[in-house]
Amino acid sequence: MRQPSSSTSPTSALTDRQRQCLDLAAHGLTSAQIGAVLGLSPRTIDEHLAEACRGLGVRTRIQAVARHAAAAPCVRDDATVDLRRGTNGSMLKPRQG
Repeated sequence: MRQPSSSTSPTSALTDRQRQCLDLAAHGLTSAQIGAVLGLSPRTIDEHLAEACRGLGVRTRIQAVARHAAAAPCVRDDATVDLRRGTNGSMLKPRQG
């Protein structure tokens, strides 16, 4: 895996899918919810997030989200996707428990 140079963003070494998973995790979605939105299994999401952690040089998902958010440009709220809806437009079911 390539290491970012000091003049580039730490997130530039991440894949688009890793950045996408971090963006959704930053909104508080679980791996299962991210998987439902992206049409992937929760285990696959965990792998994308683990690789993102390695690429960013951090240990935890929370640290990766924080580092990614610090490096990402600011985006207006009205420009973000409605994360409560799946790719087919259906609402994600709240976790029972």
